[in-house]
Amino acid sequence: MKSNLFTIRKFKPGDAEGTSIVIQKTLLESNGEDYSISILKPLHDYFTPEKVTLLAEERHTLVAEIEDIIVGTAALEEDHIQTFFILPLFQKKGIGRKLLSAIEEAFLITEYNTLRVNASVTGASFYEKMGFKRQGSYTSEHAGLQFKMEKVIK
Repeated sequence: MKSNLFTIRKFKPGDAEGTSIVIQKTLLESNGEDYSISILKPLHDYFTPEKVTLLAEERHTLVAEIEDIIVGTAALEEDHIQTFFILPLFQKKGIGRKLLSAIEEAFLITEYNTLRVNASVTGASFYEKMGFKRQGSYTSEHAGLQFKMEKVIK
């Protein structure tokens, strides 16, 4: 999927370092407004290039890139969106919408009807704008306050 400025495509093994940087930087900068460093630092340290590679083997992982630089990522694992991050500098430019649209397209070939995401405080309003409904919340020992959200796709 190509836009005027960015391309969305499937993750390739050579994307691990760039994808790791996107996740780590976004966690600290964007989520830093809503979560303490004691929550964010272990998550930051978890998403190494090696871990990103392992996760990409288990999930349908996409990246968004501009001029061969990865600026966003998202993954689909069964009926759940995982690791959805856009570099702070590139947020609110339509990249997240296109990435989510590509995830929803991939979701259509699954046996599930409802797409789910455990959204951070930081990301919940984005998902609401994209048609997801809050189904409750919980506090994860690893990720802090999360909102269970879902959207019926088919």
